[in-house]
Amino acid sequence: MEYIQNGTENIVETGAMLYACDTEETHVLNDTAYFLYKSLKEPADTERLYQRMEQVYDIPTESQESVMSDIRKCLSMLCEKGLVRAAEERAG
Repeated sequence: MEYIQNGTENIVETGAMLYACDTEETHVLNDTAYFLYKSLKEPADTERLYQRMEQVYDIPTESQESVMSDIRKCLSMLCEKGLVRAAEERAG
């Protein structure tokens, strides 16, 4: 499944503050969660997000499964907060 942004953002010292349009709530993201959020300006699945993280962060090969799990958890949290949604939901 691909995901895409669903909010507006303001940069803060330790990441970003985002406003969820659907829920009218504000959330503060750390740098890594904000990196994932920014990476969703275009639809992307977890594998593509991992590849983007590899380009920026030094991820040891043995940590790939753990990082992929963290990406899935972060996406789940972002979806629950209304900041990200499945890409096919946005088109409808």
